[in-house]
Formats: sequence, structure tokens, C-alpha cells
Amino acid sequence: MATDDLARQVIAGLAVLTANLGEGRDYIDIFIPLVGQCILQTKPEIVSVTELQRDMKSNFGMNIPQDALKVILNRCDKKGLLKRREKVYIPNYAQIDALNYHGRFEDIIGQQDRAISKLINFAKITRGIEMTEGEAEKALLAYVQKHDIDLLECFLTGQEIAVIKPSLDRKLEYIVSAFIADCYTNDPEGFGYVDTIVKGHLLSHTLFFPDLGQVSRKFHRTEVFFDSPLMLRILGYEGAGRRVSCKEMLELLQHHGAALRCFAHTRDEVYGVLYGCLMRMQTGDTEYSTPAYNYFRSSGFGVGEIELEMATLDSNIANNNIVVVDKPEYDRRFQIDEGKLDSLLKEKAVYWREKEKQRKHDVDCLSAVYRLRKGRQSRFPEESGALFVTPNIGLCSVASGFFAGDGYCDAASVPVAIPDYALTTLLWLKTPMAAPSLPTKILIAECYAAIQPNERLWIKYMETAARLRESGQISSEQYYLLRHYQLSHQELMQLSMGDENAISEGSVREILEAVILNIRKDDLAELEKERVRHQIEQKDISNLVRAEQSSREKTEMQLELERAANREKTQELERQLQAERASKKETLDLLSERIKMASRRIAKVLSLVLLILIMAVIFGGSLYGIVSWWGKICTYFILGAYIVLLGLSIYNLLFGVNVKDLVSRVETSLAGHLQNALRKWLLKNTIP
Repeated sequence: MATDDLARQVIAGLAVLTANLGEGRDYIDIFIPLVGQCILQTKPEIVSVTELQRDMKSNFGMNIPQDALKVILNRCDKKGLLKRREKVYIPNYAQIDALNYHGRFEDIIGQQDRAISKLINFAKITRGIEMTEGEAEKALLAYVQKHDIDLLECFLTGQEIAVIKPSLDRKLEYIVSAFIADCYTNDPEGFGYVDTIVKGHLLSHTLFFPDLGQVSRKFHRTEVFFDSPLMLRILGYEGAGRRVSCKEMLELLQHHGAALRCFAHTRDEVYGVLYGCLMRMQTGDTEYSTPAYNYFRSSGFGVGEIELEMATLDSNIANNNIVVVDKPEYDRRFQIDEGKLDSLLKEKAVYWREKEKQRKHDVDCLSAVYRLRKGRQSRFPEESGALFVTPNIGLCSVASGFFAGDGYCDAASVPVAIPDYALTTLLWLKTPMAAPSLPTKILIAECYAAIQPNERLWIKYMETAARLRESGQISSEQYYLLRHYQLSHQELMQLSMGDENAISEGSVREILEAVILNIRKDDLAELEKERVRHQIEQKDISNLVRAEQSSREKTEMQLELERAANREKTQELERQLQAERASKKETLDLLSERIKMASRRIAKVLSLVLLILIMAVIFGGSLYGIVSWWGKICTYFILGAYIVLLGLSIYNLLFGVNVKDLVSRVETSLAGHLQNALRKWLLKNTIP
């Protein structure tokens, strides 16, 4: 099978594994469709384990141990897909065809074609790179397998795993990483397929366990020690993406019974990293570059924030349920040649630049973990007693060769140091449904890390920029833009695609031109925004003026309507008042006329009384002797009449008023008093 076709088949096979796991199948059943597909392609009368092993490798790139294949074939026998007779397996093609493996593969190939087509278009549109389908498939597969390590040497029997491992240069890694990151943000379908391949790749490791029943084994009295770079990720000093995946790793470790540990000198090294970032932040060192320093700078951390992180380091470690412990005392029985190990690490160039302190720290950690094991050797990491976990795969490789080669432990036993990726894979395979998103989070963290400048690329970039500044080809302000402007980092990755060999003085000037052009575009865009904002403000002001004018007109109209209504009400009240006054006047006139008539009648009565008095005076004397008592009354009455007449005569002599005039005056006065009293009563008891 051609290499391109093999990559295509491998990717499809990995996707099938994930799909089968999602259907609730166990670690044996998920491989049955791949075995069935191999049998359908070759149509053998008898299934040979050796030939099936060869077909699995040629079709899906999986070099599965024969013992594991026998377990799968026995499961096929139980399901009726094969018949075992006298230690040979006879295919039941009717049952195999009924499972429609070919149709399932065709569906997955269709999804794969769409994802590969998107990768090809992404490379062409964003980077101007033409890729064939075969090149895109090999690049994607190589990216998925870039963390492949010899898991069996790390965990189990020392046999090498798996499949093809196409080389992936830095540029292709950058393109695939950028594609996956773009899919994660903008294309859930494309990202879902890549995620399926990654999970399938992890599942392909399960058959390398000598006993599949031991996959879910719990950790027993085993301490897991974390290296300094891993501690920085756990504490969040390399970004949220890496912290999330590390947090799930810690949770799975605790779930399976592991004790989380950190050596005291590892804690001190983490503190030293923070202190180094603090010093560079204070001095403004522009050439210093570490993942932690870049994170602090991009996140806007200042000196005060870093000092706070240093002050709370111990509590932050404890919050992750990690216990800081001292190195165990040296024991001659479990002493290693630390000098030789240090020389090997230095010789193998495990560290990019000479970092004696870091190398000394790692030697101390490896030696301490070996002493903690006290000679215990196990094929299972869960029972190893102690493990040192690090993201430095080169360190693991040198340590594995040192401990096995110098006879400190068997080649088949679990090594002292294992990569964090290997440990995470093991934990996820134990309970994939407990943390289904863990591979996804690791994938995203790795993608975003891959599209950022690494230490080597950044230092070469800054050294080149510094030479341009010293030679006067760029100014200090332009150098500052290259160092601190965020877009310059993006331009650096787009131009170099992560390859440090692409950095030259010309490429740095190109980056500077792109940055300046972008700043101008930003300025023009800002001016355009300001112009649009001004137009909007002017429009808003005009609308506001019109609204105020309209509101004022409406208010004036409403006030005018209210005034008209008030005038109408006033006029109506005036009409009512006039009518009331007219009615009252008519009533007063009628009453006045009646009062005058009453006054005349009263005056006539008074005149009659006066006449009676006069008559009594004239004729009263003749009656004086008739009745004694009557005589007395008449005497008083006559006396009173004389007095009244005398008074009237005197009043007449003084004022010239006769009895008639007096009666008239009494009549007029009485009528006036009655009218005034009546008017007051009406004013009090009627509506004005």
C-alpha cells in the first residue's frame, strides 16, 4: 500500500476506534471493525494471526501484539463472526458482511475527505502553500502522532508501539496547529473530526497492555512528583489552556488513588522562575523570553502582581492538593552515579541552552525518586511507588537508558521518569468516559502553544532585531514595536511558521513593515471610526434637536389647548355666575317688594294702634267707674297713651314730623333692615 493510502487508512482506523468507544464498547470490541475490514479485504479461508498482524499494520499502521490479536479473535468467535475449530479461526462472512463495516468506513472516509479539504484550503488561503491530499493527510497524521513515545517502555514491556511516524517539520506543524485552532473557533465540524482522530490514536495504545483487565488498575501507595515546567503549567503560569488540561490530569490521578507531590527544591526552582520574571519586569529586559514571562507580559501582569504570586506560591500549590516534601536521605543501597547521569544529560543536549542549575535539579529529582522506590520494580506504574513526571521527553529518554543500561532496574519495569503526555494517556484510557474532553483540552493547549514563538525562535528574532538597532538600520522606537507590539509576534509566526532558520535581517524588516502598515491601518480605522462616531453624534444631536422642537411644539399646542379649555371653563363659570346673580337679583327684588308691602302693613297696624290709643284717651274716662279693675287698667292705658301723645307732640314741635311722616319713616327703616338681613342670609346660603 502506498504511503499516502496508508496515512488515509490509518486516520480512518483511528476515527473508527473513537466511534466504537462512543457506542459503549470495551477495549476489545472497538478493534473488531478493523479486524473485520482486514478479513473482508483478503478473504482468507482461515484467519492466521501472523497474517492478520501484518494486515493490521499495512492497512491501519498498527503493529498490534499477537497475544492481543488472539484476544480480539476470541471475542469475534463469541460474537459469531468467526468459528474456532482445532485452534484455527474460520471466517463467517455472512455475519461479517451483515455488520456493514464497509459502509461505516465509507462514512468516516467522507468525513475525513471534508476535513482534509478544509486543511488544504486553509493552507492555501492563509499561508499561500499548495498541498496535495496525500501531503495533508500525512501532515495531519504526523501532527497527531508527534507526541508518540514508547509507551510500552515507559509503562509495560519495552516493545515499541505503533504505527508509522512521518516526520513533521516546524512549518507543517505550525500550519496544522493554526488550522486546528481556527477550526476550534470557527468550524466545530472540522475540529470534531480532528478530535476524533486524536482520541482514536490514544485508544490504539490499549492493546499494548499485557493484560487488558489491568487497564483500570488503581494507584497503590504511589507518589507522583511533578517537574518544575509542569508545576508552572499546573499553577497557570503558561496560560489557561495548559492549566485546564493539567487540572483534569490531577483530578484523574487523585481519583485513581495517586498521591500528588512536589520536591522542596522543585518548589524553590518555581519560585526562582517567578523571581527571574520579576527582575526582568523591573529592568525592562527585552530579550528575555520564557513561557512564564511571556504569559505575564501578555496578560498585563506588573511587578506587584508577580510579587503577589510569589507570596502566595505555597498556598497555590496546596490549593491543587499537591504536598511539598523534602528529598529522602541518601542510602548506599539505592545510590546512583549522579555524576554520570549529569554527564549524559549534558552530552545528549536535553536542554537547548546550558542550564546547569536545571540539570542539577533534574538529577536530584531522578535520584530521589529512585531512592523512594527502595529497589521496588513493577511493570505497572500504579505500583511503582514513585514516579517523576516531566514534559521533557528527552530527559525521560536519557533517564530510561541510564537506569536500565547501568542495571539499576529491569528494562521491562516502569522507568523513573515518564512524560506527562504518557501519564495523561494512561489516565484517560483507564476511564475515558470520566473525562471525555481531556484529549480535546490537551489538543487545544498544544495547538495554541505551537502557534506562539518558542524560546529559540524568539531569541534569534530579538538578536537579529538588536543587530539592526545597533547598526542604525532601525530606531529604538521601531525596536520597541518589534519587541512589545502583539501583532509583531503574529507576524513573526506567519512569516517564519515557527522555523528559526527563516529569521534574517530581511525577514525582521518585513515584520517591521507589516507592523507599521498595520498601525497605520489601525490609525486610519480609528479615524474612520471617529468620523463615523462624529456623524452619529451629529445625527443624534439633530435628532435630539428635532425631538426637543417637536416636544416643545407639542407642549405649546397642549398648553394652548389647555388655555382654550380653561377659557371655555371660565366663560362657562361666568355665564353660570351671571345667571346665578340674575336669579338672585330677581329673588331679592321679589322679596324687597314683599318686604315693602309687609312694612306698609306693619305701619298701618301701628297707625291703627295709635288711633286706638287716642280713642282710648277720649273715651276711656267714661268707663273709669264701670269696673274697678278695668278702671285701673284703663287708667294705666290712658296714662300711657298720654305719654305717647306727649312724646309725639314734642317730637313734632322739635323736628316738624307729624304722625304720618313718622309712620312712613318707621315703614322705610323696617323695610331696609329686613332687606339687609335677607340679603346676608341669601349670600351665606346660596352659591355666589
